[in-house]
Amino acid sequence: MMQWKSKGLVTLGAAVLAACGGGGSSPTSTPAPAETRLALSAANQQAAARVAMTAIDFSLGAADMGSGRRSALASPTRRQALAVRPLAVVGPDATVPCPKGGSIVISLEDANRNGSLDQGDTLSTELRACNSDEGLISGKLVASVREFSSSQFSTRVVMSLDVQNLSTQLANGDQQTGNGSFMVTLQDTGTGVSTVLVEAPRFELSGRRAGQTYSTQVSQLRVQTQDEANRVPQQTLLNASATQIQSSEFGGLSVSLQTDPDFSILAGDIYPSSGAALVQGAGGSRIRLVALNAQQVRVDLDANGDGSYESNATYNWPLLGP
Repeated sequence: MMQWKSKGLVTLGAAVLAACGGGGSSPTSTPAPAETRLALSAANQQAAARVAMTAIDFSLGAADMGSGRRSALASPTRRQALAVRPLAVVGPDATVPCPKGGSIVISLEDANRNGSLDQGDTLSTELRACNSDEGLISGKLVASVREFSSSQFSTRVVMSLDVQNLSTQLANGDQQTGNGSFMVTLQDTGTGVSTVLVEAPRFELSGRRAGQTYSTQVSQLRVQTQDEANRVPQQTLLNASATQIQSSEFGGLSVSLQTDPDFSILAGDIYPSSGAALVQGAGGSRIRLVALNAQQVRVDLDANGDGSYESNATYNWPLLGP
């Protein structure tokens, strides 16, 4: 075995030779690390935008159904899951029939038996082949209350949410399943402002779209909605970010996401009518999703990363939906 002293002398000798132009060979270069981010282009901009928006939609849907909150963004199926309030399910399970078959079972483990949802309680929502206009939904969500505080002017609840095989299957054969752990913070104020904050270190989505299977991993997601009941017109502001969204839909590479400015969804609408989101990829490439109205979104493309958007395309929002 070479001793440290002799190894040091060899290293010193090599340095002297290099300084004098000797040694007879050039130093070996280190290969550049493989690129892990997606180079955004016109060919993949729609897929990148769709995957990013799907990550937002899934996290909000899970928070709605898991927390028992009547969100302004709740879809018909989510509203069905929220039909029974937690206070009404203390004790035995409550079963709610779904519009086209199946059921939703909601139960509350009331740790201190005070008849209220508070710290230490666990709210479980299980969708059993729940069939509605949105499709066939199955899976289980378990929300454990970590913090609870309430006064005359405000209420704050922090829940850890475990999402277990939350699956939606559409009539056309498309299917999506999600799993992950989330932190959900709910807050209402006496001024009519309600906020929902959803955070996840990582969660996974998988499924089938147009006959092709896919898998997506989302890291460091943060989504916040804010409803202002006293505002005219009423709206929901949506702020979202994710440090990494990796998907098989673009070869296992990844992008990041940040809304700026916040999306605004007017009461009664499903999609944003204003606001924008930035999806960033390799080499400074990026796309910007600009909400034109509640029906359409414009996607601007900066493929070469020079800071200027060289092209754009307009899509109907559902084409970028989950």
